[in-house]
Amino acid sequence: MKNSETNKQGQAIDRKEFGKITRKQTPQPEDLDAFEQTALEGFRQMNSSPDILNSLDQRFLHSNAISWTSITSVALSIILFSGFIWFVWLRPNEETTVRKTPVADRRYELSDLVLPPQFDTMHTIEAEKIIPSSELVKNFKQQRNTQESDHISNPDKAETKTYRVEVDSLPNVPLPDISPSNKLATSKNMAKEVYLGNLKAIDYRAYRSKPSIPIEQIIIGGTPANQENDEINTEELPERKTASISYHEYLSKSMSLFEKGQYKRALYRFQKILEHYPSDLNALFYGGLCQYNLGQFKQAENMFLQSQTHNFRNFDEDSQWYVAKSMLEQKRKSEAQQLLRKISDQNGFYAEQARELLQN
Repeated sequence: MKNSETNKQGQAIDRKEFGKITRKQTPQPEDLDAFEQTALEGFRQMNSSPDILNSLDQRFLHSNAISWTSITSVALSIILFSGFIWFVWLRPNEETTVRKTPVADRRYELSDLVLPPQFDTMHTIEAEKIIPSSELVKNFKQQRNTQESDHISNPDKAETKTYRVEVDSLPNVPLPDISPSNKLATSKNMAKEVYLGNLKAIDYRAYRSKPSIPIEQIIIGGTPANQENDEINTEELPERKTASISYHEYLSKSMSLFEKGQYKRALYRFQKILEHYPSDLNALFYGGLCQYNLGQFKQAENMFLQSQTHNFRNFDEDSQWYVAKSMLEQKRKSEAQQLLRKISDQNGFYAEQARELLQN
């Protein structure tokens, strides 16, 4: 029977209304066609009403909804399974693509990998004797504060201030007697400074035209071992090549190694600078500190002396102080005490420390 019927006026009615009507009145046979008469007769024999069709409608509609839900679930499952199959077995092999992509050459400074034997066999002295970078940082900061204070209190004097440095006559070299005291007097200037990390250095970019340092590099080409496959020749033999980098960049790395306590590698680099710039004050002073910390006290003393007699006076006081300490480590107590008294009499930055050593 249809889900809805029409009344005599031709308007649609639902089953509930139709049931009410059939309960209230019995349709006349002449108002029904043959099929409807047979159906109505069957309902009467069952002693039932058309309301029973409501439960049949609910069962049919519920069954239909379940059917559509099942179909939708199956379709989604098929789509997801197909996607999984494609992702695992059928998608393009991205790993193979990465393997075939060449990577940039890996470049290393030769000194980062190996040092010459004369440097590699050196050993650092006892920790309590080492001149750490922290000591230098503290001293440089105090010196700078003192200089700034002098400049503020007497700017004219600070701008024109010069130092007279007395240097003992060089041994075994005949020099003219140019002063009654047989001392060499000279005026020196303060060079432009730059701080690399926490340490001060002479900024030679102001005095040299594009300074650079030649270095030896090891170049490793090809694909890293973790990306090798049978189809590609993945690893080339290392290539040794000479390159050139800026002095400032080379010095910055050297100073960083010194700050980290890698004195052998730092010393090698400072010596490399001196091969190309023999009077480089940065390499002389910090190279001397490396020599000292590696127990090469005589070599350290020589480098500090060269720093002290340099045209620039930026490290004069520091060099003089470390010459005295180098002498003490060589058991040359008499010479060291003589120099310490001079430092004390100058009333400079290290005067108080010199007096303390003289009292011990």
